[in-house]
Amino acid sequence: EVERNGRAVAVSLTPVVIPKPDAVVLAQEMLGIGVQQMDRSLAGHVGINLDHGILVSGVRQGSSAWKRGIRAGDIIRQVNYTYVRTMEEFALALEELQNADSLYLDITRVEGYFSMRTLVQVEIERRRQP
Repeated sequence: EVERNGRAVAVSLTPVVIPKPDAVVLAQEMLGIGVQQMDRSLAGHVGINLDHGILVSGVRQGSSAWKRGIRAGDIIRQVNYTYVRTMEEFALALEELQNADSLYLDITRVEGYFSMRTLVQVEIERRRQP
């Protein structure tokens, strides 16, 4: 009950479940990349001592990400200067930017014995419909 104009009024609320955003779908639609959660096993496979972040598993040729030099094996560590350690954090970061024109990705790339970290601006290809 709530009080309105000095009188008690019965109120009924129905909870609505809002689904979590899907990182795989958002990454594919917005950036043209496939992604998966980085873990110790994958880190060992790509030769880096990092057990969190988002591994780029594929890049659609011709996509905005591909044009900016993002490649399979790159590790996304930040979206617009916010660390993303899990797929859920990555999805939430992308969802917040779905109406933007572009975003910044902090990428780590391992090549042989070297790893390099760079910041890449990527245009958002398609905005999700609300």
